[in-house]
Amino acid sequence: MPCRASCCLLLVVALLGPGAREATGRPTRRGEAFTFRLRLGPIESGRARLAIAPPVPGPQGRQIHIVGEAEAVGLARVLTGLHDDYRLVLDADTLALRRLSLIEQGLRERTVTAEFHGPEADIQVQRPGDQRRITSRLPAPVRDPVAAFLVLRAARLADGDRLDLLVLDGTVLYEGHVEVVGRELLHAGGSQWPAIRLRCWGRRLQADGRPTDRPPREATLWLSDDRLRLPLRLQGETDLGLAQVELTSHEPPRRPLPPPRQLPGVQQRGPGLP
Repeated sequence: MPCRASCCLLLVVALLGPGAREATGRPTRRGEAFTFRLRLGPIESGRARLAIAPPVPGPQGRQIHIVGEAEAVGLARVLTGLHDDYRLVLDADTLALRRLSLIEQGLRERTVTAEFHGPEADIQVQRPGDQRRITSRLPAPVRDPVAAFLVLRAARLADGDRLDLLVLDGTVLYEGHVEVVGRELLHAGGSQWPAIRLRCWGRRLQADGRPTDRPPREATLWLSDDRLRLPLRLQGETDLGLAQVELTSHEPPRRPLPPPRQLPGVQQRGPGLP
């Protein structure tokens, strides 16, 4: 993956709900909690989490608020000082992006903020001593890596199915593809899981949707083969070597997120689909 958002947010999906309080005053969790660890080769290198609140009314309809955090650990922390904060607002009915904020600290310092109004995207990037603005008209509604995971939860995912969608990783746009390879048993987190194996790959695009000549990036994702579709493991080659993320714990939500009413910009095809 070309940037830290890919390593820490595409490879690591952790879902937390905001704290409510019972009559006892103790915090309760309304959303869903996952914890993961990231390895680069044999070395544990990072941890991350995200908080996804239940849908709430907004000025443009129902919306989902997401807050995330990723950090390096051990030797990777000494060498890079990586710490990322991530905020996201999705349209609850389509899982399309509305707002995005990413703050990266460590070897690379930058802040990315983006607003989306239909096909119009307004992205601002601020680095020490430099600031630039990117405005473009996207060819289709776009998802970030977290929204792409939620799309997979809502999709059919029969063997042989394929999904095509646009994915925005930080400031980089990809033509993303996911193919259901099949079912298998996966050993992860000390347990054995029935799992769906997915092949994921993406081709980098220019801001207007035209392809670049860069080679595609590939990864393999395993989801639990049940209604929760937990992200059990994801691995792929990065600029730093083979990265692998594995689920270490999960707390189910009090109520699951309602499925999106539609998924504009997501093409689903496969056996039995039109």
